[in-house]
Amino acid sequence: MSFLVAMHAESPAGLATVDEAKTAHAIVDVISRGVVLIAVEDRRVIGSIGGIRHENWWSTEGRMYIMWWYVRPDRRRGTGAGLGLYRKFKAASPFPIEWTVSLGGNDNDAIDKICDRLGLIKVGNAYTE
Repeated sequence: MSFLVAMHAESPAGLATVDEAKTAHAIVDVISRGVVLIAVEDRRVIGSIGGIRHENWWSTEGRMYIMWWYVRPDRRRGTGAGLGLYRKFKAASPFPIEWTVSLGGNDNDAIDKICDRLGLIKVGNAYTE
């Protein structure tokens, strides 16, 4: 949960307050029904990615929706942590990946470049396989 709080703190947009009980319930749901991975360096968690199957409102086809994907700022450049998390997440997913960037204020050009490298296609504010 500390990563979610950190993600919100990094955004210059006025985001809603994190409801810890609701967030804890969602995290448990993802752990029990989805895919959750963590990146560890020197026995410290430096990143995590988690997602769960969902369907778009207009389709019954399953997608693996990334609910969070976060790497500590000091471990983002040159460590391969984010890319490693994504590749392992994709390998563990039985469905095509979908990620919606919704926190605002992030470096959208950098996100576009990362997603392009990963082979994700931008559709509005979402990226999909």
